[in-house]
Amino acid sequence: SGSGRMKAKPIEIRWHWKDLSEPVLSIDHHPSLNRIVTAGCDNAIKIWDYSPAEDGFYTFDFQSCLCRETQPVNAVRFLPRGDMLLSGHDGGLVILWRKSERHTPPTTNFETFHPDQKHNQETWNVLRIMRGHSEDVYSLALSPDMKFGVSGSIDANIIVWELATGKLHQKLDDHAHYVQGLAWDPLNVYFASQSSDRQVNLYLDGNKKLLQQNGKPPAKKRDGRFELDAAIARDEEDATEGRYFRDETASTFFRRLNWSPDGLFLVTVCGQRKEETLRGPKEKGDMANGVEDGVKENEDAMGDAVKDATKDDVINCAHVFLRGGWGSSFICLPIPDDEVPEPVVGIRWSSTFYRIRSHPTNTPWRLDQYRMVFALFTVSTLFIYDTSCAEPLAVVSNLHLATITDACWAPDGYTLMVASKDGYVSTVIFEEKELGPVWDMDADAEDLPSGLQELRQIQAELEDDAVEEYRRILKDAAPVTPKTKDKEPTTSPGKAPADSTSPGKEPAKTPPADVAAAGPSSVQSDAQATAVQNHTDSPAPSKPIVQDTNSLFDDE
Repeated sequence: SGSGRMKAKPIEIRWHWKDLSEPVLSIDHHPSLNRIVTAGCDNAIKIWDYSPAEDGFYTFDFQSCLCRETQPVNAVRFLPRGDMLLSGHDGGLVILWRKSERHTPPTTNFETFHPDQKHNQETWNVLRIMRGHSEDVYSLALSPDMKFGVSGSIDANIIVWELATGKLHQKLDDHAHYVQGLAWDPLNVYFASQSSDRQVNLYLDGNKKLLQQNGKPPAKKRDGRFELDAAIARDEEDATEGRYFRDETASTFFRRLNWSPDGLFLVTVCGQRKEETLRGPKEKGDMANGVEDGVKENEDAMGDAVKDATKDDVINCAHVFLRGGWGSSFICLPIPDDEVPEPVVGIRWSSTFYRIRSHPTNTPWRLDQYRMVFALFTVSTLFIYDTSCAEPLAVVSNLHLATITDACWAPDGYTLMVASKDGYVSTVIFEEKELGPVWDMDADAEDLPSGLQELRQIQAELEDDAVEEYRRILKDAAPVTPKTKDKEPTTSPGKAPADSTSPGKEPAKTPPADVAAAGPSSVQSDAQATAVQNHTDSPAPSKPIVQDTNSLFDDE
């Protein structure tokens, strides 16, 4: 089916650097420009512009280093207007930044925080410093009308912030453990949180009309406009499938759940499901191939061994919940487990809508007007899904040396960027014929299917509201004066001269750059599945492996 047109590559530059390459913990894409923002364990936020390169990938150009604190930055997101950022930090701070219209050349005081600031090409100012968490902030989300930002922390609290004033609007304490993921509904009615307490909470904006009744009594009264509308959790004794989500022992700092761009689906992470399997007596790790046939063929040789080998196995998965149907999982996306089972770390939907394929498909998503695409990532592997089919379109493994932490899509819908704890960012690039043509919400306005026309109207109203909130944020917003120290910092021991350590320069040691395109394959084989592994403590992988797994990559 696939011809290897899709390609993936780690970009070999100094993304976040001290004496060595530091983990990249978060990444986000500008709403409209060829620009990304990254955040890492070097205590910095960095802005990068990119342009096409001769090898078919991209060249990344450093623009600015934003650094105010001396602790890692765990989450960063662009606001809808693109010239503002929200960042979440170790220590509990949430900071709102804005790009200045005029670049002020950095002074020696800037080096108090990060040496890369002397290379800044543009100036970003702090508009608000928001304090309310007592521990590290792990997750952020923003309302599409720019009115609110929400932060989640390992203090188990969620705080809703008013961006125009920087004031704490509401503190929510419904979780019993770390809040590791947040996602705001693109229709601006809900926001969702996911915690290592094995629960996903849906908070309803009390000022909005409740779109779907869930039959439950009103939530407890709160000081603020957001109330707990639903809690997605399942006790062990409630169903044979067991709990929906893994506990705090899952090997991930983040649980980056995400809404589909139409607001219809919420895809959660760190999911699990029990599956009843039959296991033979010799190879414990191999599932019976065709349960009924396998039992009949081996019954005489194995006797009662096969009959007695039935057991419940817990597999990793992502649970998809249909809007308003919070009571049960709508779709379960299982992850093939290798020798070291890996939890689902995050989901990132492309914001683009794709046209329907002409050939029929068997899909559990039940969409017939448009398609959507999203990336699901485990500790070490990417799965690309399309709502026109049940199986992933592609699997990308062996790409990074350590845990994948975050991902984002370019607005064109054909480029995916991936951040990792190994200190690098990778790009995965598709051609139009692979993912299919997209709907242009403006140019194709008259031809849009009815579902997208309604969504376009909602988006236009939210954009108008965002313009008003943007004005409120800027009103009387004086930049926060940078902190300074009396003594100039010295160069760290062992650090190379300034020219060779400037952001964007090649580091001394990088992950491999070659990409191997897999041949035609409709199902991931056992040999291919072994490429799914945790590279945190392993040497550099031989090559990233790109597998096309679905015939939708081929045009009719």
